[in-house]
Amino acid sequence: MRAAVLEELGRFAIKEVPDPVLDRDEVLIKVKYCGICGSDLHIYKETAGVAPGHEYSGDIVDMGPDV
Repeated sequence: MRAAVLEELGRFAIKEVPDPVLDRDEVLIKVKYCGICGSDLHIYKETAGVAPGHEYSGDIVDMGPDV
């Protein structure tokens, strides 16, 4: 899958990353929209090697057996 990854402070790249392995109670969402909030701005300024964004919506494409 593709993700916007903060490779270094202040620089994003679209990269291929491994598909996550779902736990029994998790869902996999194909993100359509993602909002950026204050905590993401701190990540942008202070952390590299992550894919920020936790305010999103999209389509469920897979789910664990307990969902």
